[in-house]
Amino acid sequence: MSKEGKTKTLHLVLCACVIALFALYLFFANSIAGDRFTLDETETELVELQNRNTELTLLARDEQSLDILQTRSQDLALEEVTNIIYIEARAESPLVLRN
Repeated sequence: MSKEGKTKTLHLVLCACVIALFALYLFFANSIAGDRFTLDETETELVELQNRNTELTLLARDEQSLDILQTRSQDLALEEVTNIIYIEARAESPLVLRN
């Protein structure tokens, strides 16, 4: 094989290598972009789940507080007030709070 033929073969091999490397680069770039998109979606879902968890935790605490208050009121034999009467107190009365 002549020197010119070897040079053409070398050029073809180099072009094939460059094209193969470029295709590999595109494949990995696409893979990374897809993974990043999936990661962003997962992070958004995680934030939503954390917010929902916080809401449910607060709701559970409220329910527990209400249950505790109801139990305590039964233990103390407290009754529901149905007929409320307000009294007026004069300003000089010791019952009136002053600022």
